Amino acid sequence: VQPENFPHLKSLRIYQQSWTSEFQELCRMIFSNQFPFLKHVSLPYANGSCIRGIKTWSNSLTTVSIECCNM
Repeated sequence: VQPENFPHLKSLRIYQQSWTSEFQELCRMIFSNQFPFLKHVSLPYANGSCIRGIKTWSNSLTTVSIECCNM
């Protein structure tokens, strides 16, 4: 998922169970406002680890769901 391919993305739910560099990059793009219209994001398997290195936060996000699965 790239911002230039989905510039008006409003909602995103990702069922990613492995912590890949691509997933880390996607989390960085989500939380650094590279999807300016994104309002809702759900990362059910992120386990909170995707926000650890985030230095900025998206102003457009109104709902963020990060669940723990203890895999």
